[in-house]
Amino acid sequence: MDKLRRDRGLSIFALAKKAGVSQATIYKWRDQESAPSLYLLESICTALGTDILNLFIRDDELVYLTEKDKDLIGLWKALMENQRSAILELIKTMLKENQKLPG
Repeated sequence: MDKLRRDRGLSIFALAKKAGVSQATIYKWRDQESAPSLYLLESICTALGTDILNLFIRDDELVYLTEKDKDLIGLWKALMENQRSAILELIKTMLKENQKLPG
């Protein structure tokens, strides 16, 4: 949350105001002294212009997912384990083939 806040040029005061909470609350969340309710998570996401999934990715691993990425993740979750294994093997084979192509 802190990296997203800084990336958007928001102070803790500004984020708190946009989300409708106190600065102390933001500090407690940032320092992991407490956790927001689902309702307040939605307020934070709205204030940061993001979604809950991106909010929970660790700051050092922050990745913004495209709609296609989200679709792929949703489809992946619907597969059975043997189907996932088959897809992974297919992808590995495709990548190996790509490496054989003249560059």
